[in-house]
Amino acid sequence: MNSNNVTNLINKADCSGCGACVCVCPTKCLLMKSDREGFCYPYTDDKGCINCGKCLSVCPVKSKPETGDYKRRVFVVQHKDAGIRRESTSGGAFTAVAEYIIKSGGVVFGAGMDENFRVCHMAAYDIEQLALFRNSKYSQSDLGDTFLKVESYLTEGKKVLFSGTPCQVAGLKKFLPDAGENLITADVVCRGIPSPLVFKKYIDYQKRRFGEFDKVLFRDKYSGYTHTVMSLYRDDVCLYHNGLEYDPMLKLFYRGLISRPICSNCRFKGIERCSDFTLWDCFSAAEINRDFDDNRGTTFVMLHSEKAEMIFEKIQDNIRACEGETERVCRGAAEMLKSVPHNPERREFFRDIETMSPNELFDKWTPVTFGVRLNKLLRNILAKLGLYYTAKNLAARLKK
Repeated sequence: MNSNNVTNLINKADCSGCGACVCVCPTKCLLMKSDREGFCYPYTDDKGCINCGKCLSVCPVKSKPETGDYKRRVFVVQHKDAGIRRESTSGGAFTAVAEYIIKSGGVVFGAGMDENFRVCHMAAYDIEQLALFRNSKYSQSDLGDTFLKVESYLTEGKKVLFSGTPCQVAGLKKFLPDAGENLITADVVCRGIPSPLVFKKYIDYQKRRFGEFDKVLFRDKYSGYTHTVMSLYRDDVCLYHNGLEYDPMLKLFYRGLISRPICSNCRFKGIERCSDFTLWDCFSAAEINRDFDDNRGTTFVMLHSEKAEMIFEKIQDNIRACEGETERVCRGAAEMLKSVPHNPERREFFRDIETMSPNELFDKWTPVTFGVRLNKLLRNILAKLGLYYTAKNLAARLKK
C-alpha cells in the first residue's frame, strides 16, 4: 500500500469528489468511480502509483487554497433581460458575468444537463449556450476532465469562467495554483450535494407516471420566485410542478438524506472564499432596496477580488445592482456559514435504495399526508388569486 496515495489516506467523509487528484496524477493510475450511493471517489489498484504524493498536494480538503485579503462587497443584482431572469434560479447575475467572458473571446464552464438528464460540467462558447447553465441542478455534477480543459484554454491565452460548488472551485484552484488573471471563478452557495443515483431514480419514477419528458427544472418560477417548484416539461408544456413540501426529490434533499457525506461537515463554509464571485438567492431584497422586491428573482453577489470588481463594473449596462452591508447580509445566509446537520436516517435510506423500486422508495420516505395536500391546496388558491407572495411576506413579518 502506498502511503502517499490519496485513496489510502482519506475516507468518504473527507472527499468532495472534485477530482483534482485524478487530473494531477502523472501516471494516470487514479480514476473516479461511483459508490453504492451514487457519489464518485478516487480509486486505484496501486500498480501504476509512483508514490509521488501529487494527489494529496492538490486535495482542497487536506489544504484549502488561499482566500486573499480583499475587502469583500455584496450587491443585490437583477439582469435587465426579463427572459433571462425568468429562466434563472434567482436574478440572472451569473449570465451577466458569463456574457462578458464570452464577448471577450473566452469560454464558460458550468453545470448543465445532457439528453439523459445527467448533470455534468459543460463548456459554452457563445451566448446562446449559456442557457445550459441557468436554473439550479440538485445533483452532483460530473466534472469529468473539465479541469484539464480549463488548463488547456488558459494555456492558449483565453479567459475562462468556471462556476461550481465551493468545493469544486477550491479543487480547481488547487489544481491550477498559478492560473493567473485569465481564470475567473464563481461559486454558488450550497446546501449540499445530492446523489446522482437518487436523481436517476427520481427520473425513472416520474417517467412511469408521466411518460417521456424533455426538460427538468429544479427551481421553476411557475408560481413566482418565493415558491419555486420542481417542474417537468414536454415540448414546452408543463406536465408536473410541485414544491419542496410535495416533490420527492426536493423533500429528500431538504431533509438532509441524500447529500454527500462530507456535506454535514463542509470545509468550505464561511464568508472568505477562494473564488472571485459568490452567488446565492436573495429573498430579502426589500430589506436592502424595495425596488428589487418583485417576486421575479434577485441574486446576492459577493465580490472577493479586484478582478471580480473590474468585471462587475464592466457589466453594469446589463444589470440592476444595489450594494448591501456585507456583514449584515451574510448573517442571514445560513447555508453560507453552516453545514446542514447529518440526518441519522440517511444510512437506512441508502440501504433501501438498493432493494426498493423507485415507487416503493418514494412512497416510504416521502409520503403525501393530508397535511401536505391541504398545504398545497392553500398555496395554489393563494397563487391563483395573486395573494401568495403577499401572504408569505406577511407571515415572515409576523414571525419577527
